[in-house]
Amino acid sequence: MSSLKSKLGRAKQFLFGSPIKTEHAHQERLPKYLALPVFSSDALSSVAYATEEVMGILMLGVVLGATGSLAQAPSLQYLFPICVCITVLMIIVTISYVQTIYAYPSGGGSFIVTSQNLGSVCGRLAGGSLLIGYTLTVAASIIAGSAAIISAAQGTSLESYANSPLAGIVLSLFFLAIVTWGNLRGMRESGIIFALPTYAFIFGIFALLAVACWKFMILGTAPYPPHNVDVSMLIASSAEPLALFLILRAFSAGCTALTGIEAISDGVPAFRKPESRNAAITLVTMCVITVIMFVGLSWFAQYLNRFNPQFPIVTLPQGHAGIPYQTVVSQVARSTFGPGNWFYYFIQIATMAILVVAANTAFADFPRLSYFMARDGFMPRQLMSLGDRLVYQNGIVTLSLVSGLLIIWSRANIHVLLPLYAVGVFISFTMSQAGMVAWQFKHKVKLWQLRAALSAFGGAITAVVAVVLFVTRFKDGAWIVGVLLIILMLLFKAIHGHYANNLKNLEITRDPDPIPPKLNTVLLLVPRIHMGILRTLRYAQSIGLDVRAIHVNIDPDASPRIRQEWEQYGHGTPLVILESPYRSIREPIIDYVDEELLEHPDKMVTVIVPEFVPRRWWHNLLHDNIALSLRRDLGARRNVVITNVRYFLEK
Repeated sequence: MSSLKSKLGRAKQFLFGSPIKTEHAHQERLPKYLALPVFSSDALSSVAYATEEVMGILMLGVVLGATGSLAQAPSLQYLFPICVCITVLMIIVTISYVQTIYAYPSGGGSFIVTSQNLGSVCGRLAGGSLLIGYTLTVAASIIAGSAAIISAAQGTSLESYANSPLAGIVLSLFFLAIVTWGNLRGMRESGIIFALPTYAFIFGIFALLAVACWKFMILGTAPYPPHNVDVSMLIASSAEPLALFLILRAFSAGCTALTGIEAISDGVPAFRKPESRNAAITLVTMCVITVIMFVGLSWFAQYLNRFNPQFPIVTLPQGHAGIPYQTVVSQVARSTFGPGNWFYYFIQIATMAILVVAANTAFADFPRLSYFMARDGFMPRQLMSLGDRLVYQNGIVTLSLVSGLLIIWSRANIHVLLPLYAVGVFISFTMSQAGMVAWQFKHKVKLWQLRAALSAFGGAITAVVAVVLFVTRFKDGAWIVGVLLIILMLLFKAIHGHYANNLKNLEITRDPDPIPPKLNTVLLLVPRIHMGILRTLRYAQSIGLDVRAIHVNIDPDASPRIRQEWEQYGHGTPLVILESPYRSIREPIIDYVDEELLEHPDKMVTVIVPEFVPRRWWHNLLHDNIALSLRRDLGARRNVVITNVRYFLEK
């Protein structure tokens, strides 16, 4: 058994790396050049599909037969102006989150800002919206990355395989496994792993825009056809008249370009010192790069339609008029470099890579947000656990499993998920900016009126976007977000009520009378001091003379408080504090028992594990059960007894 455990331990270290001591946590903090791919890949990658989302709505207003050609379609003339308006909103939201970074340098983003300025209910609404948004970010980004590969395979010998219904699902699950593995290795290593795809994508898009500008606008070179079918005179099977509401829908759809902006404000503590300044610089850098890429791609998508009306840039459903599905980025790159050019494939591979890596933003922030919400008692406390590699591994695994189910449920179709994904994100945007308005009125820092006005304007626009997205995409599945939010709010309330009831039952209201001890030797585990522990101490004193309280120090800040409280309530029982450099509870206890047995081979050692019994069976899911693991590890040792002393919680 020990040999098998040793092999499993070596395999775990090989896959995920060696454990990192708590005292070395500062070494895992990120410099700006690594923080950019970790926290900004979602926002940067959104340019790969944001223009396409705008065009997808504007195409509804195209009556191709009536206009004579797609290039003169009235609705598509609004593509670039709409994208410019989106970039203005992006800049305003970025400024608001820069304020958040300096106001809340400990991180927490929308959840903390909203909770402290608008109240707990609003905070939970913002947190729940972000949890939904992060989960959908992972699924949507990875599916979009798979779509980039499938687009590149069109017209090649792999086309039949690429168009298989299972191709997207299998590719997406494979990429999800890679991203999960990278994040379980640690924050710094995930930054190193995912930096190359991010910078390759930035280089590829900037090079594409530069070459397109040189060829089409300076030299006047004719573009390559982006596809093999002339769609300029096709008659739309379903067209809507051009109207303000259609423009508003297109604007709202394109606001997916803003997704991921909040990520840096959530993870400020992950930056090197000075944390706030480095986080703010990274956020502004991300905004500038995203704006240039988004505006440039949108400009050329509209410009090439006027330049080459016979083979325009289009976004039609797969199979429509016999046209295989292609992303807008793929069509612009084909028009610029040609379908067989090596740099075209470089851009497609880089786009695939950044879209897969974009999921890393959610993997960086979902576990951190879950930690904050679990700390406040709204999510299971297991999500607060910091693993061997100084990452919240339970949050990472949870996010991976739920995202995998979403990929399978949507059949790897990004257009199924994007309506859901954007609604949750914009609800959190609105709540966060409203919270910052309240913060400005409360603290009145320099130029606070202007800062509050910017946040208020941005919050109003993002609220309109959220409502339009919810209404227009209601039948497409946006209603699911509303249902999920209601379920999450009820779940948060139930979990918080459970923990609050436990705290009330475990509160020390009086000093229990000591019971005269009997002959025995026991080790009483003391994670923290409450009424259940003090009642267990009575039992320990009744079965042994050599009674020692054992506390494993995984939170250095809590040790002085534990010592002080034990001096008051421990009735002279010695308290032994065991250090745990790798934040493990089991290993220090096992080592202590082994040393005790080595020193006194004939001694009986009784390890008492206090355990409270909740009123509902499902409450057990919210608590760790260390007794099971200790019984497994110590059960094979002679003269060792593991005892559970249960404390039943009352209503």
